[in-house]
Amino acid sequence: MEELKSTELLDKEIENDAVKKAASIKKNALLTVEKTKHEWQKRLETEIAKEKIKFDSAVAAYKKEASAKLLLDKKRFQCKTAGNRLKEAVNTFLDSMERKEIVFLLERIFSLRTQKAFNGDFSVLTDFPPSVFYYSLSAAELNAILGAAFPCVDFSAWQITETPARNSSNPDAALILDTHSTRITASCSAEANEILLDKRHELMQTLLGENYA
Repeated sequence: MEELKSTELLDKEIENDAVKKAASIKKNALLTVEKTKHEWQKRLETEIAKEKIKFDSAVAAYKKEASAKLLLDKKRFQCKTAGNRLKEAVNTFLDSMERKEIVFLLERIFSLRTQKAFNGDFSVLTDFPPSVFYYSLSAAELNAILGAAFPCVDFSAWQITETPARNSSNPDAALILDTHSTRITASCSAEANEILLDKRHELMQTLLGENYA
């Protein structure tokens, strides 16, 4: 009997010890799970914060790029509109000119270009007679322009050809002088376009003010 009681007591102690160990293991497991859960929660929050920074940065960059593109598109539209306004103004001005004003302007343009090209020395035109092509000019108007540009030159032997299919009342009258070494073209509309190109920045600045850069 004594041995039986001892065995039962031992079994009881073993059982109690097992229960205690199981409780301890369960407690440690719960602590480990809680610790792991906390660590994962912190890691998740850190990753979310990192992704948020990346996302905010990407959104800011996109907004900046979109804003810059919109500003550029706006400036392009303003420049295009201003350019069209300038061209319309030039065309309106040319259309409003009287015939004598057109011929006088063409004479000045042609004279300035020939002076620049030959530096006042027209002897080469005698040695090598040039060709002249013109349109929207009468013979009298052409002779007046040539006479003003070359006051001491006999151009009666030059090859002068009228190009048809242009209305003589069209303000876009023009003439071309071809020599063995150079070509000189004079046209009111072409001169106006060259001025627009040369002064484009200045003209746009005047029209658009601070909105143009």
